[in-house]
Amino acid sequence: MKSIKSILTFFLISSLLWGCGTTKGYLGNTQPDIELGIIRRESNLVTVSGKQYKEIAYIAKVDSLVVGNYYKGWPKIVKVLPGERTIEVRHYMPWIYELDYYGGGVIGGAIVGSANEKNMTHYHYIFKFLVEKNMNYSIIIKTFSEKTDNPTIEVFNNTLGKAVDFKVTQKIINKK
Repeated sequence: MKSIKSILTFFLISSLLWGCGTTKGYLGNTQPDIELGIIRRESNLVTVSGKQYKEIAYIAKVDSLVVGNYYKGWPKIVKVLPGERTIEVRHYMPWIYELDYYGGGVIGGAIVGSANEKNMTHYHYIFKFLVEKNMNYSIIIKTFSEKTDNPTIEVFNNTLGKAVDFKVTQKIINKK
């Protein structure tokens, strides 16, 4: 009986850890970290109508590869091959829906995620920028009020300590 509990506990912990963390954002054989660029999602505290919310730039896709969603969770870090990359990011703004739910993962993600995916308008941004190997980047989206139509958007090279040139377009999913 004790061994069954141990096995179940192991699988439960493994599945929880699987839903977040670092993701390989490319197809093919695993490359050494020194040959890759790292892209990190960032969050921001926003005060709307006197209440604080955590705004997050969830990484959804690298080029055409889906790396995050409500069902499998959202990676905090994505490792990508060098070159021009297209990164799709979901701009999560919980004050719009009065939600404090921050993504999926194995437990809870499927139930809440499926309802949210079908019923919520999602704001995505598609970034194009040059990724260099052995560099660390952050994608930052900041909203300074409940107005969502004009956030500050930045791609920052953390290794060099400077902003990166990028192109961005907005994509709205499930527009109501």
